[in-house]
Amino acid sequence: MPSENDDPWTLRQVVVHKKSLHAAERWELTGGKRAFGKSVRRYFIKKTDAVKKARELVAEYRAHGSRASELSDTQRVDAVKAIELIGEKKLTLQSAVAFFLKHGPKEKTGDVKSAVMVFLSTRGVSQKEFENPRKHRCLEARGKTYMGYSWKHRVDLSYRLRPFVKRWGGETLGIMTLQRIELQNWLKEEFANLTTLDNHRRTIHSFFSWAISENLAVENPATRWRELSRQLKVERTSKKPGILSVKDLRTLLQAAQAGDRELIACFAIGAFSGIRTEELAGLEWGMIKNEFIHVPASLAKTSDARDIPIHPTLKTWLDLLHRGKETDRVLPADFEKRRRALCKKKNIKWPPNALRHGFGSYRYADTEDIAKTSFEMRHENPETFRRHYLNRGISKEEAQKYWALKPLKRGEKE
Repeated sequence: MPSENDDPWTLRQVVVHKKSLHAAERWELTGGKRAFGKSVRRYFIKKTDAVKKARELVAEYRAHGSRASELSDTQRVDAVKAIELIGEKKLTLQSAVAFFLKHGPKEKTGDVKSAVMVFLSTRGVSQKEFENPRKHRCLEARGKTYMGYSWKHRVDLSYRLRPFVKRWGGETLGIMTLQRIELQNWLKEEFANLTTLDNHRRTIHSFFSWAISENLAVENPATRWRELSRQLKVERTSKKPGILSVKDLRTLLQAAQAGDRELIACFAIGAFSGIRTEELAGLEWGMIKNEFIHVPASLAKTSDARDIPIHPTLKTWLDLLHRGKETDRVLPADFEKRRRALCKKKNIKWPPNALRHGFGSYRYADTEDIAKTSFEMRHENPETFRRHYLNRGISKEEAQKYWALKPLKRGEKE
């Protein structure tokens, strides 16, 4: 027999039950502390049986026990948790791992950051652009699409994936599925606003959906959890989309008329046509006809081309503008910066998507026709319009003032 220094098992002859009538000589086999974490003692009548068992245990320890003793504390805890998870399925840990290796990712997945870079490249975003957007993104990129993805979509993807990569970039992509709870907790800690949290979660969800399609992951850890769904439902049913008052819209239009006429297109087209913000940003002068604004399928959010009738109020404001070439953008490249500066100067709060929301609210208050207004806003389901735009407390008189907002005549004061 090997000595205790060489092997965890020792054999010796002892007397058991010394102080009883059943006292007898036995062969005691002791050891296993390095393999099992505790000492194990077994007794045999015959020495040959003890030696045989000792050899079996030594062989088993050398094959498996020595490697088990080399596992870190974290690995041991993970193994225990894994056994608990599959215990109800009546599977062994070895069979579960074998199944995963057969049906899971077939390739080396690498780390999360590398996968994100590949994902963004399929959307037309380079690594330099992702890591240093101010230096590597030029204003001309605003008008370009890549494989059907708009400039704004690419900017949003990069913006929302940066904090994710900063925190999780070094993790192995293939095991991120096991960190679903950790990812949820990080999102809760990082983003206090529920809508912001869900927007970042959606982007991360898109990334993992792509990873699954590329066989780099087997499950999406960014799936919305039940409590978040409940909180979002409560928030969305209790809050209405923000809009500008008639007074605030008049102030912005007249200020633009007096000092920055290029912004008139931003305020007037958005407020009196209901066009979406991303569609307005890509609008070209050639798309604005005498009777309607043509939104091509390549620009429309739903990929459904549409012609938006030009309301008489909108026409009076468009007549003030100097039209560029047909392929020129209607809005200046820095219109957002100039719009924010004007709102700050006039002390006006600008709710998200304020112009489109204002159009829907004041249009319904004026027409009192849900089907008509919902169609003009291109809502596929009128129930969406009913949930967000009804019962806003806007009177018929206020709506008429909204649609009567006209440019100041020469010499007329604000």
